[in-house]
Amino acid sequence: RELLVKGAREQLSEIRREVDEFDGLRKGAIPIAPIGSIEELPLALIRARIARGWTQARLAEELGVPEQQVQRDEANAYRSASLERLRRIADALGCRFRGVLEPTSGRRIR
Repeated sequence: RELLVKGAREQLSEIRREVDEFDGLRKGAIPIAPIGSIEELPLALIRARIARGWTQARLAEELGVPEQQVQRDEANAYRSASLERLRRIADALGCRFRGVLEPTSGRRIR
């Protein structure tokens, strides 16, 4: 029983953190920080949508796709989205990509 209660408290705490983040993004209290890697891009796009005050339906309308497509994309962290689609989403949200592609090893890229 104690383990169930502990698990439920942890879940409630996580939900509260997510709601606080959502509210902070909507109010502009939490900035959308620059991303440091391509893996951070999906969450940054979701956060940008929330910060802009758009629903998934609004983003879908801007992109000309069914709302279910945006729901699936976000639920799957844009795993199956092409780079072109990610660019279109960023454009629709008024975001742009900037940065440097750097080699992780000592080898030079030609």
